[in-house]
Amino acid sequence: MAIAAFQQELCLQTVEQACRKQFGAGPEHVKPVGGGYYGSVYFATCGMKTAAFKLYLLPGLAAKEAQQLAVLREHLPLPVPEVFGVYREEGLYETLVMEKLEGINGGSMRLARRRKKDRMRLAASLIDALAALHDAPVEGFGEIGGETHADWEDCYRARLDDIRAKLACSNRSVPPEIQEQMEAAYQNLSRVLCEPVKRPSIIHGDLNLWNVLADPDTMRITGVIDPFDCCRADRELELFQLEHATGKRFALLTEYRKRVPLSTYFDVKKDYYHYWDDIKHMALAGLYEKQALLKLGRKLLREIETLPPGKEG
Repeated sequence: MAIAAFQQELCLQTVEQACRKQFGAGPEHVKPVGGGYYGSVYFATCGMKTAAFKLYLLPGLAAKEAQQLAVLREHLPLPVPEVFGVYREEGLYETLVMEKLEGINGGSMRLARRRKKDRMRLAASLIDALAALHDAPVEGFGEIGGETHADWEDCYRARLDDIRAKLACSNRSVPPEIQEQMEAAYQNLSRVLCEPVKRPSIIHGDLNLWNVLADPDTMRITGVIDPFDCCRADRELELFQLEHATGKRFALLTEYRKRVPLSTYFDVKKDYYHYWDDIKHMALAGLYEKQALLKLGRKLLREIETLPPGKEG
């Protein structure tokens, strides 16, 4: 069962209350913008001020994203929205109020249809910034502001244990074939991570072109938004996202490979990280496509068999 959908009237009430708290008056104009699994976004104008209001279905996500945006503003050399406030009120959605950045969604076909030269200019700008973020100095692996692990495998195993525990506690019905794939993938974690990750990186956690804003005339990136699981991790953890949305059209992963040496078994790790990201969303929101997940799981388990023998568990 998926998490409940947003209720439009409640969303409007939430935006009005958050606007009054942030600006001292109710909004004169409210425009729904869109959203994803966990959030719904509105632009609201109050006097001379316009801000983005992001509403959340699950508790705690507003404060978590505010913390992640602050880290990205410090280390990512691209515009990231400034957080104005986080608001919680009984009976309303948690709300993050932040700076409204200009630009259109980076996953728009309007951008994808531009000349290759223009697409590659945008890709180079994004990948240069991502590589700089990944190179920023940081101590240890772990959540932003959370427990620090010296070893990436230990850190990632703890993440997978948390995902598995959340899935078990959710009482969601998991098809037996997916359950079997999950167990096989989990048992092969050490084999997939046979190459030690020598240094942690700050990652955005959900960096695909849907979470990038750009000027459609100049192809200049005007913003990076919506981190999810921004943390201190293996830099390769988020690279599968570069192929999502229209990322292949912009050759984002290819551009990253040109700039940064990747691990020997990166292609297997990429699918492994992708697979568990899908399981995470199943655990948190009950959202998944059964056939697509089974297909990815079968591919992953075949790839694992090409790796050097290693310990299981």
